[in-house]
Amino acid sequence: MVLVNLTPEGRTAFHLPTIDIPVVFFRKKGDRHETKAMLDTLVIESDKRLFSITWHVCLPLKKNMFEIPQVLVGKKSRAWWRARELGKTYYPSLAHLAVEKQAETEEE
Repeated sequence: MVLVNLTPEGRTAFHLPTIDIPVVFFRKKGDRHETKAMLDTLVIESDKRLFSITWHVCLPLKKNMFEIPQVLVGKKSRAWWRARELGKTYYPSLAHLAVEKQAETEEE
């Protein structure tokens, strides 16, 4: 990306990041729809030396939004997927499990 006459320097060049954003829609009936987010909007704030990128994704629905109870944006580990398929709670580490169990005992 090259900006000409939009900054005090007159010419500024930079590379836009290449980001792959997988999106998974989980349907109520158990199946899932996997897709990729598409680049939608690029906003350049040359005076602040910032840019923002917005992606979008769409999924036609049969009835209403309640047929999609969960949407996953990004990548998850194999352990996360395995826990989800087995109906278990995923903890990224033993420390996270210990914090969760301690919070449960404090509530009782």
